[in-house]
Amino acid sequence: MQYTYLLNRKIMKNKYILCSKCFHNKGLVIESEKIGIQDNSICLNCKNNNGVKLNESLIQDLIEIFFINGSKNLNNGAFESIYNDNLWVEEII
Repeated sequence: MQYTYLLNRKIMKNKYILCSKCFHNKGLVIESEKIGIQDNSICLNCKNNNGVKLNESLIQDLIEIFFINGSKNLNNGAFESIYNDNLWVEEII
């Protein structure tokens, strides 16, 4: 069973999971369009075919760009993320 999970996980890393049309937040749409892949395939999530596609790796990049880097606390003069930047640490098996 673990092998099937790992195999599916490896396959999903290369598949397009989301697209820029999946998001309602304009900032997420803009950032996803900057880093996504132009592809006319149908999105697995929203079934749209004209959004810029994102695989797992690009979604991780989007999280880092939008949530981690975009949440710097400037009140104390230091740059620090208020979100945990280890959201995508995979479990070691």
